[in-house]
Amino acid sequence: RAEAESRLRAIFDNVPAAILLKDVHGRFLVANKTYCNWNRVSEDRIIGLTADDVYGPQYAAQSREHDAECLAAKSAVRKEFREPMVHGGVVDDL
Repeated sequence: RAEAESRLRAIFDNVPAAILLKDVHGRFLVANKTYCNWNRVSEDRIIGLTADDVYGPQYAAQSREHDAECLAAKSAVRKEFREPMVHGGVVDDL
């Protein structure tokens, strides 16, 4: 099991897309290296936080709305929106 988790983490961290997993309450559970690099933040710093803790109110509201859509659909929901990055930049998300 540990070997499988290690392999999965290696794939997760080397995908050239930012990935952030949240629990049903919107708390960040895990972030890949791309997400952390783009946002200039360590994974340890954001684990347990929510979009409200990290981003401004406009993006936090968008994030909560998207999370609710995913939970209602019980699957990923593709949606485009602009995400402010922790260091002040903006990225288009899908």
